[in-house]
Amino acid sequence: MANLTIKDIAKLCGVGTSTVSRAMNDEPGINPETKERILKVVKEFHYVPNNSARNLKVSESNTVGVLVKGRNNSFFQGMYTFIEQELQKIGYDFILKEIFWDDNNTM
Repeated sequence: MANLTIKDIAKLCGVGTSTVSRAMNDEPGINPETKERILKVVKEFHYVPNNSARNLKVSESNTVGVLVKGRNNSFFQGMYTFIEQELQKIGYDFILKEIFWDDNNTM
C-alpha cells in the first residue's frame, strides 16, 4: 500500500488514529496486544510518519517568525542576526518575512 497514512493503519487494525499514535510513540494506556498488532502493520508496510502532518498537530513549533516592512531598514538590519543567534542558543528557529503594504495599509 503506497503512501500509507495513520488513518490507513487505524482502519487496518480496527482502532482509532489516537491509538495508533499512542502505540507508535510508546505511550502508556494501550493494550499490549493492540500495540503489538499496530506496530506489526507499521513494520510490514514500512510506514514513515509524515513530518509535515505531525508538525501541524504539535502545539509547539519552537519557531519565532518576524514580519517586517522594509527589510533593508538600517535600524533593524543588525538586529536580525542577533535575534537569530539568540534564538539558536535556546533551540528555536527564526523566520524573517518581508511584507509589502499598499497605500491603503493593506497587504
